[in-house]
Amino acid sequence: MRVLVGLCLAFSFVTAGCVGNVGTSQTGDQPDDPPQGDDDDDGSTPAPEPAQLTITRFEVASAASTDDYEPNDATAFYLGGYGFEYTIDDATIAPTHLTYTVEVTNSGGPVTSPFNVEFFRNSPVAPSNQLGDVREEIPALGTGESAEIVFDVTNADPGALQSWAAADVSNVIPETDENDNVSTAVAAAVADDVDVFSVFQTAGYPLTIGLSQLPANYDLELIGPSGNVLARSANTGTSSESLSGTVGADGTYKIRVYGNGSARSATPYRLVITVP
Repeated sequence: MRVLVGLCLAFSFVTAGCVGNVGTSQTGDQPDDPPQGDDDDDGSTPAPEPAQLTITRFEVASAASTDDYEPNDATAFYLGGYGFEYTIDDATIAPTHLTYTVEVTNSGGPVTSPFNVEFFRNSPVAPSNQLGDVREEIPALGTGESAEIVFDVTNADPGALQSWAAADVSNVIPETDENDNVSTAVAAAVADDVDVFSVFQTAGYPLTIGLSQLPANYDLELIGPSGNVLARSANTGTSSESLSGTVGADGTYKIRVYGNGSARSATPYRLVITVP
């Protein structure tokens, strides 16, 4: 507030023998005058500078454990012909592990109170003012500083995923622009791990298959030389699976081991194939 005060007094007096007027003006900082100057301070505390939070990096890395028989998802791992018993006890239906990294940068005023970063595991559209599947807290973020958050998906479902990240969706931090806190989408393609083995057997001879020591709910199929499914074993939970019978034609028979739904584990199962 600018304060400018001026005081001018005119005195009229009469003395013996004369009458006159005297004009007197006072300027400057006199003892009784308020202070002069350009001070705009009205005693209030200035409002803090708003923050500006932005997702400056959002990326994903994938990893899956492998075994000595991969890749045997579509092309079978050939074990051999008749007259043997084949035992597989070091193969796995491996889960896929996804690691998402989010970097949040503050280009505005300092943030001195905590806020959350939300992670949206799979969404076809960008989130708008909503909570994610999981979240992590950033306690504070100074001007020009960045913070990194990591989200882990330990057993990603097979298929295509479209993920997002967003900072401070509840708007607890005052910002210059509240509409730029959402990342661009990050896509990830998760392959389903299926183990296929094959053996050769002649017509009229038996083929026996046993699947046991299951770490998750796995199922079993026998596929004939022409590619059609001849038999399937699909018990619930971690119960053992088994198939047996006499083959009707000479040829290569495929044995397919796969997880029921999202069942996967880095722990090996045991597969015994008897081809007498």
